[in-house]
Amino acid sequence: MLSGLAAEIGSAWIWILAGLVLMGAELAAPGMFLVWFGLAALLTGFLAPACRCPGRRRC
Repeated sequence: MLSGLAAEIGSAWIWILAGLVLMGAELAAPGMFLVWFGLAALLTGFLAPACRCPGRRRC
């Protein structure tokens, strides 16, 4: 079920959504810990489309 969803919307969007969820969780439990994981997930989501591997459909 989740793999079908990931294949449908793309891995970059999964990373962006995960980053937003982590940033939102930081608002619920402040402490500057989840912010770094959220920023890393957002950065991965924004860079994933630019880093396509040649010869493969998805990385």
